[in-house]
Amino acid sequence: MFQDAYQMVKEIENWKPEPNTAIEKFPLNKEDLETISDGMKAKGLALKIANFWRNDWEERDDLDFKPIWFAWENFEKIVSKLVESLLRDDTKNINDKHFTDENIVLIDRIKQFVKNDYEGNQWKEILNFFDDLEKLKNEFPDFSSKLDKMNEAISKFKEWEKSKNAEDNDKKKPFVDCSQSHLNCNNQVTLPAAGPDAPVKKFEL
Repeated sequence: MFQDAYQMVKEIENWKPEPNTAIEKFPLNKEDLETISDGMKAKGLALKIANFWRNDWEERDDLDFKPIWFAWENFEKIVSKLVESLLRDDTKNINDKHFTDENIVLIDRIKQFVKNDYEGNQWKEILNFFDDLEKLKNEFPDFSSKLDKMNEAISKFKEWEKSKNAEDNDKKKPFVDCSQSHLNCNNQVTLPAAGPDAPVKKFEL
């Protein structure tokens, strides 16, 4: 019994998976997959910010920000330009273009006003929006670069998938209707001989 178990362990240690050419030729490595993941996270956050600003903050009332009216007007311009750039994916460096020191001070001022003095609707959602802006600034300053790298990795995969499908199609034998063509229909099928006493079966179409 112990000898059998020992032999099984040795076999497992020496076991190697059968070669799989499809896996071996797979074009994406760990770095490529991480690049795609980072790009999707960046894009998801950008869409979340844009959607809240343009759609979900439905009851945004400028009068709610009357105590800091001038700062609020500038804040609206800054965020609107940021959202426009995010949706175009053309922001080469978010920090340099949108999160300048001056803009950061302005955004923080509006956030503190919302946190302490805002009396309008969607208070919690608005604070979450500011958290997302901060996350975008800190985690994805090279937003456009991440999307470019993600698209490159996806294109690499699509090219591989296209060539793989072409190879698979080449390996498939074409269907031949022997009633219409004699091509590749030379193989004869031999049926077993029936004995003299074998009953005759009737088939109806």
